[in-house]
Amino acid sequence: MSIDSLYKTPGQFDFYQAVFMLQNRAGSRGQKVGADALPNQELVRFKSVQHLGFPGSPVAKVKPVACEQGGQYHQVDVTFMGLTGPSGALPQHYSELVLSRIKQKDTTMVDFYDMFNHRLVSLYYRAWEKYRQAINYSTHSEHFDPFTRVLGHLSGGNAPYRLHMAGLFSRRVRSAVQLERLLTHYLELDVDVKQFVGTWRPLASSEQTRLGTRENPEGQFARLGSEAAAGKSVWDVNSAIDITFHCKDKAKARALLPQGPLNGLLKDMLHSYLGYAVKANINVKTQLKNLPVMRLGQQSSALGHGGVTLARERVLSRDVCIQLRGQ
Repeated sequence: MSIDSLYKTPGQFDFYQAVFMLQNRAGSRGQKVGADALPNQELVRFKSVQHLGFPGSPVAKVKPVACEQGGQYHQVDVTFMGLTGPSGALPQHYSELVLSRIKQKDTTMVDFYDMFNHRLVSLYYRAWEKYRQAINYSTHSEHFDPFTRVLGHLSGGNAPYRLHMAGLFSRRVRSAVQLERLLTHYLELDVDVKQFVGTWRPLASSEQTRLGTRENPEGQFARLGSEAAAGKSVWDVNSAIDITFHCKDKAKARALLPQGPLNGLLKDMLHSYLGYAVKANINVKTQLKNLPVMRLGQQSSALGHGGVTLARERVLSRDVCIQLRGQ
C-alpha cells in the first residue's frame, strides 16, 4: 500500500500501520511520534474527530499540512481516543458544546483539547512501538535499538553474525555440533569438524622438567607419572580441531582462500567462538578446476595461497584439499 492510498482511503488502514508508514516515509526528518520535542517539530499531529456517530475505523482522515517554518507534517484524525468525540472521555455535553462552537466557526475549544489529544495518542503509539522489536529495529538509525544492544551484550559484540547467532554465542559451553551449525548456516557450505586433533604446546622455562641440583635438590616438575615431561613442548589433545569445508562451486572455494572475501570473516568467527585456547586448522576441499590458475606477470600471485598451475583436462575434476592457516 502506498502513501496515496492512505490519503484517499484512510479507513482501510490500521492505526499503527498508518503511523508507521508516515514515520518510515519521513526518514530522519523531524522528531518521532511521542518523542520529547516541540509539537511543531514532530512528523505527525493527531486530532480527534468531532461527531457523535459510530466510529467505523480508527483512522478517519490523513492529510499533509505545510509548516510555517518550512517543510510539512501529517495531520491524522483518529476516532478511538480523545477527550471529546465518538469515544470521548469527558461527558457527552462537552462534545455537544464543541460541536456547537465549531458550527459557529469557533475552533478555540477543540484546538485546546487537541493539545492533550495529540499527546495522549502519541504516547499510546509509543507504548505499542516499544515492545515490537521488529518495529524498533527498522526505525532506529543503524539498527542500534535497545533489543539489538541486548543481543550485543549477550553475544559479546555487534558483528552481524554475532547478533544473528546470539543464542550460540551467549552459551558458556561451546560444542562442535554448534560450530558446525554456525558455519553451515552462515557460509552456506557443508562443514565437518573433527575434534581432539591435538597440537604441540611450548613450555615456558619455568614450566619445564629439571632434575635436582645442589641449589634445588627436589628439581622442578620432576615426579615421574605425575608432572614430568621431556623436552620444551607438550602434546595437548584438546587444543586443536580440524574444520573441513566442502566447496562445490568456484566462487565459494576462492572466497575462502587467504585473499578471498570470506577468509577474514571465517577467522574472525572462529576466534570469537573458540577463543585463544583452541586452534582451528582450516581445510578447503574442492575440485582442481575451482582453484585460481597462476599466471606469470600478475600483481598478486596465488603461490602458496591455493593457486594451481595449468593442469590437463583429465585431472581438473580431481578432488584436492587446501590447508590454510588457522586462527
